[in-house]
Amino acid sequence: MSPQVIPSLYDAVFTQPAFDNHAHPLLRPEKRHLLPFEGLISEAKGLALVDDAPYTLACFRATKHLAQLYGLDQKNTTWEDVKSHRAEVDYIKLCSMCFEQSRIKHILIDDGLDVLKTLSEDHKWHDQFISGTTRRIVRIELEAEVCLM
Repeated sequence: MSPQVIPSLYDAVFTQPAFDNHAHPLLRPEKRHLLPFEGLISEAKGLALVDDAPYTLACFRATKHLAQLYGLDQKNTTWEDVKSHRAEVDYIKLCSMCFEQSRIKHILIDDGLDVLKTLSEDHKWHDQFISGTTRRIVRIELEAEVCLM
């Protein structure tokens, strides 16, 4: 989109910081390879995720966007190239690179899933990548479950 189309709309959309109102915590650096990266592009499970998801439109688009983010050749980079490059980049540098491009200022993190507690970073850890703050989303059903036991 060109800034000349509708200047006020362009300004509102492309120059204002974002507020992510339902994020999930990032994995700990040592756990970064435990979940298939294809989960970024699909909710499929098992073999369908790793065997089929890379051939979807979502993956083709993600490959181009990630190639651009990582400074790779957008026309000739494959999904496997993106995954290989991502695996070689220092994790903190990778997180910084992604957050910098996103322009996210504040994050609300949903860390209520049990599986995330052992794999992911604490919500405050994410503050290092944004200019604002990170807060937790409280899952009231989990709190109620504790109270009722």
